[in-house]
Amino acid sequence: PVQGAVRRFTATSPDAAVELLVATRRDELDALSRDASVLADDLRDTWASGRDEGSALEFVSVVRVRALLALRFNQMRDEAQRQLLVWTRPPFVTATDAEGLGATQRLAVDGGDVRCVYESTVLADPELVGEIDRYVAAGEQARVAEVVPMKMCVIDGERALFSLTDPVADQLTATNIYVEHASLAASLVMAFEATWRRSTPWPTASRGVRR
Repeated sequence: PVQGAVRRFTATSPDAAVELLVATRRDELDALSRDASVLADDLRDTWASGRDEGSALEFVSVVRVRALLALRFNQMRDEAQRQLLVWTRPPFVTATDAEGLGATQRLAVDGGDVRCVYESTVLADPELVGEIDRYVAAGEQARVAEVVPMKMCVIDGERALFSLTDPVADQLTATNIYVEHASLAASLVMAFEATWRRSTPWPTASRGVRR
């Protein structure tokens, strides 16, 4: 604009206009860069502490591969020191083997608490009944419930592995969750004890089903 009694405008050369526009944007970018630098400094400590906290919260993992599920179950069974509590029903993730019987016997001989509640569907298979008889002979205390809520293993009141069956696909697929959290494990132990109390002892439940 040209100053005077009447405001008038005159054209500015393209070079000057572009230079002014670039200078204005450069100033804006410089200001944005300074603000971003200050914000990064403010967030750096929060980010660092968050990374430290992350490892402490990694107490839940999802096991999707069947072979890894069997490996994790066997590992938990072998590492149990005081207590091994199991809810189970067919199909089983692992076949009965000497290692499983040995782990059961080891814990039972040491005075540990080894208990399993089987779903009543196991009684339809005489071969499974024979397998369970071998675990009972190794020291497992077994009972039978009409239905168990899910497959579950809890050791020493500290760690748990359980399978949540897909409500649509039913037995065809499940989400297997491993948890290292004493409070949740304690809750699962309480649920196990409630099922145990209303279940039928193995000798009574399995009478007449032997091969």
